[in-house]
Amino acid sequence: HRDLHSFPTRRSSDLLKGNPTGLARGVVIEAGIDTSQGALATIIVKQGTLSAGDMLVSGTAYGRVRAMVSASGRKLDKAGPSTAVQVSGLNDVPAAGELVEVVASPKEARILVEARMEVEKQARSARHITLEELRSKVEEGVVKALPLVLKARDKGMLDALENALSNLPRQDIRVEMLHLGVGNIADSDVHLAAASDAIVLGFGVRIDGTATKLAETEGVQIRTYDIIYHLVEDLRLAMEGMLTPEVQEIILGHAEVRALFSFSRVGTIAGCYVNDGVIRRNNKVRVKRKDTIVAEGDVTTLKHIQEDRTEIRAGFECGITMRNFDNFEVGDIIECFELQESARRL
Repeated sequence: HRDLHSFPTRRSSDLLKGNPTGLARGVVIEAGIDTSQGALATIIVKQGTLSAGDMLVSGTAYGRVRAMVSASGRKLDKAGPSTAVQVSGLNDVPAAGELVEVVASPKEARILVEARMEVEKQARSARHITLEELRSKVEEGVVKALPLVLKARDKGMLDALENALSNLPRQDIRVEMLHLGVGNIADSDVHLAAASDAIVLGFGVRIDGTATKLAETEGVQIRTYDIIYHLVEDLRLAMEGMLTPEVQEIILGHAEVRALFSFSRVGTIAGCYVNDGVIRRNNKVRVKRKDTIVAEGDVTTLKHIQEDRTEIRAGFECGITMRNFDNFEVGDIIECFELQESARRL
């Protein structure tokens, strides 16, 4: 065996060194939103030197570094390799673990971010059915989904919201989380919602001015909340509105056919006596012969002593004709009914 001491060794200080020259690159340790400073990201620089005023890109967030603060709270103008700093000036909150890089100009930053957003859009298209397919499946009763983009002030709030939303019933409607993030509602959130016909919900965050205008242009609904219960309750109501309503049949009345009158221009008129309830011209009727339903449809005319009526109540006689049916027989029962829809509750 070779002597282990014969292998070349590196000092620990060598392992921690990075190249301080060139454009800075690093990684996001944590990020969040501050009510006075906006998006904040704590970054550890891996190579190059980060300077105040540099144009920074992290994921789909970008902006010029407005200020840098060290772990001890000291304001810095520059940060070299292995330095952790909190930076402000980004337009959105990047995700923890996201790579950070400095680019030469705002134009280059926008081009890079737009390219990444396009990649995300294509990836979403590969993962999810199209909006047209979703609408078709909802109409067919195959699936009902409520797509959401959810933003919160910090990770703790986001976790609390996820936990609250996980308790919503999922039998008929499912919440489809397109994006969960920390920070203010930005243009990227609106673009994502517009592409997926989603609603943007914010908890403890603000809406960027440009995002508000973009949402109005794209027809995207944005709602912000400060109380979890209000957000969850609004979601519950929205989901209930997507449920297929319950349809209940209400029997309005019955009339017995006692005589038949034939006219060449009208066809057969059923001379009836209303036994109970009411017969209305604007409601559906069915014709029952013993225990069999022989016809179902609309009343075309409803008369009482040659006068057109919209309804005839119990104890009165009337003449009835139906659309596409005149094969009445004496003794038939004409049942008048209506269908009432009621919203389903989760």
